[in-house]
Order: sequence, then structure tokens, then C-alpha cells
Amino acid sequence: GQWFYRHNDVYEMNEAQARGLLEFELVVSDWYDVNPIASVVAKANVLFRTKPFPPQNVPQYIERQNTFYYEHLEYQHMCCRELAVKKNKFSLLTAKKFKMFSGSGAGGGVG
Repeated sequence: GQWFYRHNDVYEMNEAQARGLLEFELVVSDWYDVNPIASVVAKANVLFRTKPFPPQNVPQYIERQNTFYYEHLEYQHMCCRELAVKKNKFSLLTAKKFKMFSGSGAGGGVG
């Protein structure tokens, strides 16, 4: 499957680019591998977007519940950026990538 990096993981790789990430934001990478289903630890609802939330509209993250709400739906993470691992470079999700994730049932999708 495709690798997702959490805020702390990305911060260690590229501190300058990670500064603008929200604590509940994931970054999808171009890195793939095969893992046994037994390696899955938990399921998480991910809100996929093609751009970050404007600063005045960032949902409140409830840390003790590991959750935020957007349009009355509950999510644990949000993803709007991808990482080219070998180049160590961030970019916003492309329309193709967004469609792949938002249409797969892997989470919600908002443009």
C-alpha cells in the first residue's frame, strides 16, 4: 500500500516544509510496498482535500478523542499534500490523486 506520514514523521525529514502542517494532517507519499493485513493497527477516517483549510476555518482538533469534525462528520486525519520521497518535496494533492482517494471509500473527499 501507499505510505502516509504523520506530522512528526515529516518534521524529521524536512523541518522547513513541515512547519505549516496541522497536527492531524497526514502526507501521502509516492512510496509503495506490500504489507500483510496483520500489520494493520487501526482504521482511521481521513478527509482528503485538494488544498489546506484557510487559517480562519481550521476545524478544532480534540486531542483526547483524536478527532475533529467537518461538516458534521468525524475524522481522525486530513490529507491535502503529497510527498515525493526521493526529492523530499511536498506538493498539493493532484486532481487525479484526490479522485483516487476520495472515490475509494478510504475517507471523505472535499475539494
